[in-house]
Amino acid sequence: MRIYMAGAMFTRADADYNLRLAAKLRAAGFEVYCPNESEPINDKTRTDVTGRMIYDFDIGELRASNVVLLQVS
Repeated sequence: MRIYMAGAMFTRADADYNLRLAAKLRAAGFEVYCPNESEPINDKTRTDVTGRMIYDFDIGELRASNVVLLQVS
């Protein structure tokens, strides 16, 4: 089963939490798409990444997933 993790990812604490959760889910046998790990769209050194590129990439990953795990605070 493939899980798309959705939720806050804007602070260092958010990113750290997401990465720990993704690792735990993988350890439990799940395939996980965690946007914090997404390359190249998260590469802040790139100047060619657009909002549209990020949207298209994430929509593709969402469609390839079986479950969406939405984290809200």
